[in-house]
Amino acid sequence: MGTSPPRLPDQTDTAADVDEPAGTSRRRFLTRAAAGGAVLVAGSQLVPGGLLPAAAQDEGGADDEDQDAELSSDEELVAHLASLCLAAARAFGLAVDPETSPLSEPVAEVVRQLGAFHTGQAAALNELLPVAVENTNSTLDQELSRQVAGASTDQDALLGVLRDLEEDLAATQYVMLGAIDDQNDARTIAQILPVTGQEVVVLGTLAGAPFGELVPAEQTAEGSLSLAAYPTDTEPGTGNEVSGEGPRSNEGGVGAETGEPADVEDSGTDGGDEGGASDVGGGSATGG
Repeated sequence: MGTSPPRLPDQTDTAADVDEPAGTSRRRFLTRAAAGGAVLVAGSQLVPGGLLPAAAQDEGGADDEDQDAELSSDEELVAHLASLCLAAARAFGLAVDPETSPLSEPVAEVVRQLGAFHTGQAAALNELLPVAVENTNSTLDQELSRQVAGASTDQDALLGVLRDLEEDLAATQYVMLGAIDDQNDARTIAQILPVTGQEVVVLGTLAGAPFGELVPAEQTAEGSLSLAAYPTDTEPGTGNEVSGEGPRSNEGGVGAETGEPADVEDSGTDGGDEGGASDVGGGSATGG
């Protein structure tokens, strides 16, 4: 995995017609939101320029000769995160289903764009892999499908489900940064992480969450989604099952129970295979 990381192109589409630069900082965004600015400003200020694509890219993925390639521990983590991003994109799609969604159209438009960001994140991660991940993470998919259905009559409740998901994804990405050795892989995840945090802010603002809830003092590993509890699907056609009860796992990083990322050499002390990538994370998609 010594190749250069994929370039994450600019996001050009916005969820509302607002003449604000895409590079607005999180602090400035929060100040405007707290001052009573329109919540749809969130959509236009979500992604710093040059970070993420709006949708999956056609290029990249695996050649036929790579189909049987064995993934390294770093690649297993990248594949895991890609499958989580695909599950998140599907959940955001379910949230705006016109047959069941309680979201007003302006809010739904913002949610559609956030879902597109997750599709783009998965595409960028797949460019780091010899074999592209095509399935959603079925365990997370099942959890989210139940939660979205359970919030189908309440806009704020549904936004809360999506916000909890973003918090869990941010925690997962944070943990992975402490576990991955490859600099190119880590750089791509580092580009995604702050955007995920901004999505938490957007969803909280749309739901009218208190300002203090949207400005954490620091990112933690609480709620991270471990590979052991949310295994990556490798067989075709297994990614969209929505029945069954998803597992819950303990908080913590690689082989840790402290809620902070652990060193790679400490992996294997709590859950999963010893020394493997399966110990990363350890939360649930029900809240960060």
